[in-house]
Amino acid sequence: MTVYSDPKWLEALVVVAEPLVAGRRVVVFGDAGNGLAGHLVRAGARLVHVYDCDGDRVAREAANQLRGVVVRTLTPDAEFDVREGAFELALIPEFQDVRAIADISAKVRRLVGPAGACIAATRSSAADAPEYYELYDAVSLQFAYVQMLGLLPFGGLTFAELGENESKGVSVDTQLLGEVPLPQRFIAIAAQRDTRLDAYTIVQTDTGSTGASAVMLEELRMKADESTSRGTTFEREATKLRDELGRVQARAGDNHVRAERLNQDLVQLEEALEKQRAFTSKLTRELEQANHAVARSRERIDDVERQLMGAASAIEETEGRALRAEAEEQRLQVVAERAEANALLYQRELLNQGGGYENELQRFEEVLRDRAKQIQQLEHEIVRRERIVKELLSTLEDLGASQASPDQLVALERQCAGLVREVDHQASRAAQLEQRLSDSGKALAERVRLLAEVQLEGESLRAKLDALALETARREGDLQASFWRVAELEGELATRHAAEASNTQDADSLVGHPATPSALT
Repeated sequence: MTVYSDPKWLEALVVVAEPLVAGRRVVVFGDAGNGLAGHLVRAGARLVHVYDCDGDRVAREAANQLRGVVVRTLTPDAEFDVREGAFELALIPEFQDVRAIADISAKVRRLVGPAGACIAATRSSAADAPEYYELYDAVSLQFAYVQMLGLLPFGGLTFAELGENESKGVSVDTQLLGEVPLPQRFIAIAAQRDTRLDAYTIVQTDTGSTGASAVMLEELRMKADESTSRGTTFEREATKLRDELGRVQARAGDNHVRAERLNQDLVQLEEALEKQRAFTSKLTRELEQANHAVARSRERIDDVERQLMGAASAIEETEGRALRAEAEEQRLQVVAERAEANALLYQRELLNQGGGYENELQRFEEVLRDRAKQIQQLEHEIVRRERIVKELLSTLEDLGASQASPDQLVALERQCAGLVREVDHQASRAAQLEQRLSDSGKALAERVRLLAEVQLEGESLRAKLDALALETARREGDLQASFWRVAELEGELATRHAAEASNTQDADSLVGHPATPSALT
């Protein structure tokens, strides 16, 4: 496999890609000895892993790398012992050297994950299209966004205004160039999201040092011809140097083993760091969730407190109503007691009056029976007297017919008048007895009516007492329900406070006791 290495082009590539390199984890596929890893570290890369197909070169270059650079062997099956998305940038400076690896583009996509990017380059040849389209097709099948750049040689003079600290724009004039050269390389910038480099960039290199190096090379060649005569002396020294080199290589092998072990420890520490970061992110999310839960709990507690305040005001109002109801109940109870006392008095009076009425009724009935007997006797007497009067009248008629003496007539008339007066007197007495009997009946009816009114008033008082007892029971039930509701709200508030305190303690314990990398590994 032929490895093409150009330090100037690689250094310029790192300068152009510096926005994607600084502070990132970078993986490189290609020659481990081309110096690209050192350029990346100096550009600010946090970690660089280099995968090279040449195992001998990997063994030789592993011990000569800067801190933060890990060199591994790239096997044909290209299995990587890192997680998916472990790197944020992948560099393939010579795509021809690794395109034989199975599915290298798909594996690179998994290494950089959805947030990373890949920069792949290939050399152009006389037939430009195959290299260009081969590179584009290889990356566009795996990445959603692809930017294609071309590397063209540049030579010229720079006219720059002196005394200015800021650049005011660059103007490039190519009219002295003649025929435009073809691109020396094709570069693809690929990612899952829109990631681009500047569309036109000129990187100035130190051309003077390149000319001085050529002069020095010529001088060295001349001196090499002169030093041929002194080869014997140098061979003896070379033998000593070879022996020393053997010892140095032996120590280098030991250093390589130690370096490999340190690299493994570094990888483990990086994995532990990633786990710690993942765990920290998890704790952060859990803390945010706990904060949201605490906020929701506080909102619910505020709602419960507002409900409690409303319930407290309702309780105060209920207590006021209860106090008023108790006062009203006491007043009604006093009224009821008075009504009961009056009812008892009325009842006793009714009982007394009822007994008196019964006695009086019996007396009235006896009087009425006596008066009825008297009236009946008077009626018999009146009938008898009328019969006597009729007999006297008939006697008078008979006497008139027989021409009785005047004295007899006068006596008969006096006797008739006396009988008439006695009849009238008896009739008057009968009328008086009937009037007294009617008055006694009216008095008895009035007392019966009063007794009925007293009974109705007693029943009304009993109904009012029953209604008052029902109202008192209902108000006591409402007051007890209010007390139960207050107790339920207070219990719910205590539960919410306990849950909030538990969430706060859990969040404090999560923040105060983070996991260590050793515990994660």
